[in-house]
Amino acid sequence: MTDELLAGLEAGARSLGLDLQPEQSSRLLKYLALLSQWGRVYNLTAIRDPREGLTQHLLDCLAVVPPLRRQCPAGGRLLDVGSGAGLPGLVIATLCPEWHVTCVDTVAKKMAFVQQAAGQMGLTGFSTLRVCRPARSGGLVRASACAFGGLDGDERPRSAGRACRPAPPCRRVPRGTLACSWSRGGALPGLDAAAADDMSFRSSGR
Repeated sequence: MTDELLAGLEAGARSLGLDLQPEQSSRLLKYLALLSQWGRVYNLTAIRDPREGLTQHLLDCLAVVPPLRRQCPAGGRLLDVGSGAGLPGLVIATLCPEWHVTCVDTVAKKMAFVQQAAGQMGLTGFSTLRVCRPARSGGLVRASACAFGGLDGDERPRSAGRACRPAPPCRRVPRGTLACSWSRGGALPGLDAAAADDMSFRSSGR
């Protein structure tokens, strides 16, 4: 199974214009294994089959890396808003060490998993932040993001925002931080390089 997943990962990455290093492939497959292991207890994702996780989690998130590198080749800070089980934040951190990635979510068990996974994957320049659920009034912090809809359909990226009351230790987003949120619309076979080119990002304070 591991050889099959490795071959599928490398082939899928090449189709997206990415040449994975052995250490990167190893870390991504480690993440996939951890996602399956923890998912049986904490219900992190509805996908249980590692082969489905390969296409609908890893490769789906790898598609964001080429446009991210084109727009900001020097790297910087990236805020993954609504990260859930670390998608796409952990994948971006694996492929793009020039970025400091912070995964943000409201669910404590998911942030605990992401932090544990990052440690076992040996990632540096990575952090997590848990915030409470949206409040209706008072003390709101708005995180600007770009939400991605169905990648294999006609829906285009749209700007989005989330308001939340910060839970300690929460700081304001540094000026210039790139923020993104991610939702998978369809299966990876509908995604090609042209669709990936439609992705965009929003930077705070610019």
